[in-house]
Amino acid sequence: MNRFLDDDHVRAFSDPGPGAPMTPTELGEHAAHLVWETYSDFMNSEALRSLVASLGIRTVDGVPEERPAKELLIFHLWAHTRSIQLALGERGEAAAILRLALDELHRAVFEDLEAAGYPSVRLPLFEQRVGARYAEYYAAAEEADEKVGQAVLGHLLPQGPGIEGDAEEGAAAFSGNGQRDTGVEATILTHRAIEIARPFRDYLEQVVLKS
Repeated sequence: MNRFLDDDHVRAFSDPGPGAPMTPTELGEHAAHLVWETYSDFMNSEALRSLVASLGIRTVDGVPEERPAKELLIFHLWAHTRSIQLALGERGEAAAILRLALDELHRAVFEDLEAAGYPSVRLPLFEQRVGARYAEYYAAAEEADEKVGQAVLGHLLPQGPGIEGDAEEGAAAFSGNGQRDTGVEATILTHRAIEIARPFRDYLEQVVLKS
């Protein structure tokens, strides 16, 4: 179970298998499925339970409240987005093809959110938050892998910068005083980004895109 979709409603997609041709739209659909699959896995993982307990993030039925859950979803969405950009970019795929795949990925995830009950009137603000986080995570990744974990962690803590009153929401979702070394927690998130990226990029290297 995760904060937005339960396991029975994770976006389904029939994987054509390694090396089988697929359109950019089909790749985006498949990537959306993987976002939800990896997000659900993490929300049920020991790593997440350790993170929640260490940071004092409040939970409902063992799942983080909506604000940190949204931040973790954005993190998983970014990890897949960056993997597509790097893998297809290194292959020299046309920018238009890359854009089609990424547009479909995000459209599908936002559509799934709305279908799961996320208010449609709040989606534009969520998309704005996605853009802001992406800019920060890309900048962090340019410096070093471990900077990504630190950047994500900053939005799980109450003092993390954000929009839509994130600091106030964060304070309600964090029971500690924030005055502690969070290096271990940042490392958990950095490792998570690597766990997502490596197998997905291996998969992408075998993808044959068709018109």
